[in-house]
Amino acid sequence: NWSSTPGLPGGADDVMIDVGGDLRRTITINTAALVGTLVSQENLTLAVGGTLTLNGDSAVHGDFQLSGGTLGGAGALTLH
Repeated sequence: NWSSTPGLPGGADDVMIDVGGDLRRTITINTAALVGTLVSQENLTLAVGGTLTLNGDSAVHGDFQLSGGTLGGAGALTLH
């Protein structure tokens, strides 16, 4: 879960999702998320009701599933 202390990531923030360990987890986005860049070492699902806006080039190094959400923004998303 995103932590709201001290604040949620915003359009100028670089976000890294890496839980670590051998097990790859699935992160589900089902609300609006706006970030500067995103690099995820985990699986990422953009679900119904989710909007992911990327201001800069980003990458997912796991599985990416677009399941009814919306992907947008000026940044490119590279899937590895």
